[in-house]
Amino acid sequence: GSTPAFQPNPNLPDRDLLLQGLNLTSLTRQDEAARNLMRVERWALKAEAAKALGSKWDRVSRCHRYALVPKGSTLEEAEVDIWHSPSRRSASYGKVETCANVWCCPVCTAKISERRREELQLAVRRWKDQGGSIALLTVTFRHGAGDDLGVILDRFLDAYRKMTSWKAYKAWRDRSGVQGYIRALEVTHGAHGWHPHGHVLLFLEGSPDLAQLERELYPVWEKAVTRAGLPGTSPQAFKLHDGSHAAQYVSKFGRAWTEADELTKAMSKRGRNGNRTPWDLLRSALYHGDEDAPALFKVYAQAFKGKKQLTWSKGLRSLLGLDAEKDDEQLVTEHQAEDDQLLASLDVNTWRRVTWAKAQGQLLEVAATGSLDAVLDFVAALPPPGTRRRERTDDRRETA
Repeated sequence: GSTPAFQPNPNLPDRDLLLQGLNLTSLTRQDEAARNLMRVERWALKAEAAKALGSKWDRVSRCHRYALVPKGSTLEEAEVDIWHSPSRRSASYGKVETCANVWCCPVCTAKISERRREELQLAVRRWKDQGGSIALLTVTFRHGAGDDLGVILDRFLDAYRKMTSWKAYKAWRDRSGVQGYIRALEVTHGAHGWHPHGHVLLFLEGSPDLAQLERELYPVWEKAVTRAGLPGTSPQAFKLHDGSHAAQYVSKFGRAWTEADELTKAMSKRGRNGNRTPWDLLRSALYHGDEDAPALFKVYAQAFKGKKQLTWSKGLRSLLGLDAEKDDEQLVTEHQAEDDQLLASLDVNTWRRVTWAKAQGQLLEVAATGSLDAVLDFVAALPPPGTRRRERTDDRRETA
């Protein structure tokens, strides 16, 4: 791989440190360079999340900062591994503490969501091979700027549970040939407050009339929303889309960290119709100094704590021949690629240099080249922990 034409400069604030990532490789393709930058961005956003959440969310703060100490060993004997995948042209860490928080940690979320996306694609492919079809149901409800996110989220999930447990739904399901579903839980924030919503992949026999299915199920959803204590819904908040929409959703799932247009939106302050995802809130704080964004992110984190990102209907995994679902802890610690190779092992003192300089993301980009020499050169250029900021700033000016 090519050696990065870049020297780490930990004196810079997070935003400028992140933007230096543009020089990490000699790649000329804009989309690939953007993906590289977004991988670095995750680490800056994780720091923003840790600041927003405070000390009570210690696992997010410690995630990928501290080495794991094996039983019977001392801290000084601990090591942090760097793994390289030639096929993915990426790198990852091993033997470090992780939080596996899919709602709050951009670093863990990127890895977990990618694995979930691969499994969604496999599920869809296997069902289509069996002659089935896929539809995408989007469900939500009326919401307002004064709503308490924790309250409306719990009521929304209760409404979905009510709907799928009623005889009217089960009769619709059997009549429509619905063999199972996978529900993804999401939320945005905008002028009208918090907007929790669900995207549900329906696994159907044959190719039924989706417009008819939507008309038949909507009254059941409407009743469930009211029974759950929500202010109501509308036909516009309950849409059943065809297979092309389902395929697009699956292909995009978890890709907020790799699509170049996501980076463009973050830099320009413009969200989708003025709405921001939780990660957009962190970006608003990082890039634009939005003082309200951290508090909003903390509200979101508290509301979504303990919730599942994806929910599979009972029996669907068995129907598709899939193994038991792995939890987030398992997904975040296992290797992502079959060709993962151990590139380097850093002793704990070297790892302290990396974390003190907030250079974990940049080091992975260097390691993604597969060059051990580049990794060693990068780490050697980092100042030792404890160097005073003023001295570092002066040194930077003298060598500029």
